Amino acid sequence: MQTTAARSARTDEHRAEGRRTVVITGQPVPPRRRPPRAQAQIQARPDRVAMWAFALGIFLVLMAIATASA
Repeated sequence: MQTTAARSARTDEHRAEGRRTVVITGQPVPPRRRPPRAQAQIQARPDRVAMWAFALGIFLVLMAIATASA
């Protein structure tokens, strides 16, 4: 068991160091980044839009050839 003198000595040391405090900033975690909107994603990759337009054109040509009754 600790003696009263040891307890008071330890308490005096804590008082001499000052009181430890915690600063609350109001933000517990950094805010999450919002996912980009679809419009921003399309504008960022015009080559991908062109690729899909080209692929659709090829598909339509193939379908026209396949269904032609000549």
